[in-house]
Amino acid sequence: MSTKTSIKRIAAVAAVALTLGGFSAVSAHATASGTAPTVAATATDGGSTGVSMTATPTLSTYQAMVLTAGSSDKYYTITSTGVGSVYFGTDASNNLSTTAGTTIWSQGLGAIGTGSGGSWSSHNTLSFSAFSATAGTTTVTIKGDVSAAITATLTWGAAATFSATNSASYLQNTTISGETATAVATNAAAAIAADSEATIVTAKTTAAVGTIYVLVKNNVGTGTAIGSGTVTAVVTGSGLVAGRTLATDALGTVGQRAATSAVGSTGYAAFKVFGDNTSGTGTIALTYTDSLSVTYSFAAKTVVFTGTVPASIKATQTKFVAAANTVLGSDSTSVGDGAMAVQA
Repeated sequence: MSTKTSIKRIAAVAAVALTLGGFSAVSAHATASGTAPTVAATATDGGSTGVSMTATPTLSTYQAMVLTAGSSDKYYTITSTGVGSVYFGTDASNNLSTTAGTTIWSQGLGAIGTGSGGSWSSHNTLSFSAFSATAGTTTVTIKGDVSAAITATLTWGAAATFSATNSASYLQNTTISGETATAVATNAAAAIAADSEATIVTAKTTAAVGTIYVLVKNNVGTGTAIGSGTVTAVVTGSGLVAGRTLATDALGTVGQRAATSAVGSTGYAAFKVFGDNTSGTGTIALTYTDSLSVTYSFAAKTVVFTGTVPASIKATQTKFVAAANTVLGSDSTSVGDGAMAVQA
């Protein structure tokens, strides 16, 4: 057998082996034709639209992403490495299958991994998300059957927490009109935007004398509203407070020594401040408790209730020798002429 014949037979055996193994030869120089796919993150968690995307979400939040198919591919193979997990929904217009951590998104409803069932048409986007409770990096790799691989890299930072610097609380000497949940949010936003703390000094009463507004925000940048948890107000001294059980409730109309107020979806809580018909100073301590039962403190508020009964009476002798026609005491027509002055 000649050397040339042997080479031909070896080549034939190799071709049969490739066929039996389910492989087909593809030119190493094949290039993608048409548009390339893109992957993007939602604006709320950062990120940029493009062939490759990098986002920096915080721990224990879901990072939403969207893959837009390019015209050059019939299907995509999606894998992830690093911390956390990647979650896919459903796609009624295209085949989507996940096995052993690898997801294949196929054009149309034909066989998975072939893209033989139709066209991407208007159904050319796939929404998915990643989640991690551990700091680190998640890398999602998306490879088309023709186009080059693209990646979405997520760097998980520390979980957002309450920030005293970004949060705010104000005491106002006005009460909420209508008492509704909408009024609470509207008035709270206006009061906090005005950035003014009122000083309340009023005669003792049982009526409402003011409102405390609280805005709860986290430590991400200048702060994002935390729409959960409760704020607690506790009065020491004179006065009472009323809160609300649910964020959709109006403020209560009956004051208590201690009350809680649910935080609304926009981060606002509020309390109505009442007198308890005593005179003195009321100190109102404010604390916020988050969804993990961790408690944080706000600056306390102060309301002064004055009474109609003198706390003391002081008499001062102003003359020691009574001259002729001296008035002992004073009246509205002789103030300062008396031998004794009395101050309550």
